[in-house]
Order: sequence, then C-alpha cells, then structure tokens
Amino acid sequence: MRRAAAGAGRTAAVGLVPAASRPYRAGMIKFLLWLLLFVIAWPIAILALLLWPLVWLLSLPFRLVGIAVGAVFEFLRALLFLPARLLGARPR
Repeated sequence: MRRAAAGAGRTAAVGLVPAASRPYRAGMIKFLLWLLLFVIAWPIAILALLLWPLVWLLSLPFRLVGIAVGAVFEFLRALLFLPARLLGARPR
C-alpha cells in the first residue's frame, strides 16, 4: 500500500501536461524562440531556417553511432544480469 502511494505522488509532481504532449511543447518553445530571433535579427533567423536541414544531415551519423553504442551497452547489461535473471531475480 505504501509503495502505491509513493508512486502516485511521483506522477502528480511531474505536472499537468501529459507525457505524450511534451514533445509538442518543446517544439512550440523552439518555434517561439525562432520567432523572437526573427523579430530581433531576421537575416540570422532566415539563415538558420535555411541551414537547419544541412545541420540535421551532418549530425545524422553521430546519432546513428550513439544508437549503436547504446545498443552495445544494453547488450552488455543484459549479458551481465543474465545469471541473476536465471536465478529468479525480477527485472526493474
């Protein structure tokens, strides 16, 4: 009973915005910051808008390497905890 109460308090402290809408909120904040930059210095804002696809393409290999390294670490973690799971430990 105590564990359930602690879990309920933790979700209420996160905020009123559901977890599914948080990426939209981050996108809206980025858009509003771009609008602010557009009002202050419109040539830089237009240049940022035009160069963003190039920056995204250049960062793509680094993202793929990050995903691969994360997968290797998850595999090593699963391999390390395999004996404990075989003996009956519950995964978190």
